[in-house]
Amino acid sequence: MSTGSIPPFAASATALGSAQKLIAQNKPAEAAAMLRKHLYANPRDRAARKRLATLGEFAHPNPALPPKEASIRKRVLQAGLKEDWQTVLASAEPLLKRQPLLGDVAVTLGKALVAVGRIADAIRVLNHALRVDPARPDAYLILSTLFHGQSNPTETLAAAKAAEDVAPDLPATQVALGMAHLDNDQVEAAIDHFRNATNIAPSDPIAWDAWCRALERLNRLDDLDDVLKNAEIACPNEPMIQLNRGIYLVRRKEYDGAIAALNSTDASSLSPGFQIVHAANLGRAFDETGVTDKAFAAFSKMNTVVTPLQGGASGADRFLKLVEDRLKGAEQIDPSVWDRNVSRNQDTPVVFMVGFPRSGTTLLETILLAHPKVSLAEEAPMMEKMQEGIRSDAEAQDLAALSDEEIAARAKTYFDGFQKHAGSIKPDQIAFDKMPLNLVNAAIIRRIFPDVRFIFSIRHPCDVVLSCFMQNFASNDAMDNFRDLTRAAKLYDRAMKLWQAYRDQLDLDVVEIRYEDMVQELQATATPVLDFVGLEWTDAMTDFHEFAARKPVIRTASYRQVSQKLYTSAAGRWRRYDRFFEDAMPYLTPWIERFGYDT
Repeated sequence: MSTGSIPPFAASATALGSAQKLIAQNKPAEAAAMLRKHLYANPRDRAARKRLATLGEFAHPNPALPPKEASIRKRVLQAGLKEDWQTVLASAEPLLKRQPLLGDVAVTLGKALVAVGRIADAIRVLNHALRVDPARPDAYLILSTLFHGQSNPTETLAAAKAAEDVAPDLPATQVALGMAHLDNDQVEAAIDHFRNATNIAPSDPIAWDAWCRALERLNRLDDLDDVLKNAEIACPNEPMIQLNRGIYLVRRKEYDGAIAALNSTDASSLSPGFQIVHAANLGRAFDETGVTDKAFAAFSKMNTVVTPLQGGASGADRFLKLVEDRLKGAEQIDPSVWDRNVSRNQDTPVVFMVGFPRSGTTLLETILLAHPKVSLAEEAPMMEKMQEGIRSDAEAQDLAALSDEEIAARAKTYFDGFQKHAGSIKPDQIAFDKMPLNLVNAAIIRRIFPDVRFIFSIRHPCDVVLSCFMQNFASNDAMDNFRDLTRAAKLYDRAMKLWQAYRDQLDLDVVEIRYEDMVQELQATATPVLDFVGLEWTDAMTDFHEFAARKPVIRTASYRQVSQKLYTSAAGRWRRYDRFFEDAMPYLTPWIERFGYDT
């Protein structure tokens, strides 16, 4: 802090005191303007934000508008209510450039940008809304949701708490707080907020749904049944609650009852996101009962429902192009020109766990987490800064051009992110990074960490692709390739070709582990992997499912499976669906043969 500056707590006290004097003088508009100015410079001042929110309509700026501007504002807000996002996008931004104090217009524009998948622009616009109008709970709530989607638990919680400052009695605020605390592994606090939401609005199905989904995610099925019974009383015949009953029955493996419950749910009345969940669970129930055609139809429906956050095929195309661009240039990479000294000074050894999604990486992760010398980051976004500025179509040149200082800076940024997501790494621990599709980032990883080791998980390619197709992944550029079985197979082929090219060109230090062997002979299969990374088998690893059950939150799509004992029913499942693989097999057959599976 520079000499003579005012400590934040003093500035807050001064602002609150000045506001109180103006309020006592019956000048609420002036008090609000002063507090908004203070919050513009001190956006984390919760006390000032709470005081501003008590000023009602005066809390928000209300600039005088010429008739034409007022008409445009009205049109934008009405279009937002109708979800006519193209009208909003066409009119809102020009209006905001002329009238930047219109917080309601900025929030509406933020919603439109989210709807078309422009998340970074939406965050920028919503932050502008809150700089000029910091008592808008809707902006904080949207930001909390967006930060949740970006796996940023700190900002998710900060935005939810800001919403609480200005609108604590909104059920949506309590739901956002519950989700944010869940992101931060604060389970009981999360449950309290979900309970608060249903107490505030007992007949609100959205509040009950949030609580139910959290309990299902936490594998607390007995608690889920109790909450569902109360929800069914509070919201009789509500499709959202009926959907949760079906999910519960799927989790209890009562598949006939689940099918009956889900078929009796009016899915057409649900929002697109819930229609996806409905189809996913119906597909899972049909799959478990061997009704293959209906299962495939349900999963196909799941993958054809497009939610507002999914921007069509463009994201999937973008990721596939990235992989193909890197594949074209892989042979140009020459590691002999790389300086191998800087990153060897890293004190913490790092191991990357890679493989195509649904290859068993989460199972291996859960087993490893039971080991006291393992520090593991679970599908955390640490690669963004690592690969910043590395062009996919010029990877060899850009990697070769990195200086020692740039390499050291990227390594530091990586470990800062790792410890943010996994906590401090103890001196005797090994850092494990589990993000399956990092196999397409292997060259960048190897450039930054020359001594890096990889654990490569293998599973029958058809089972992998089928499982990806059946999984309700959150939408992003990579996962959107899994909405079509043949497209998923094409990405599998390209990703494996790139991984093999990297292995050949860079002489990567790799140990392989096979999913089918792991579920048959856990210790015998895992021991060579432990030897490779310098660890020994511990008895705790045998009971990994009990360890997983004690974890506050499992963040991957495998949370249902890894808290169970080992099972072999998923191996070879694709054979029941082989008639759907006709167009996919040309991409997969070479890998089936290469990995030694029976064709």
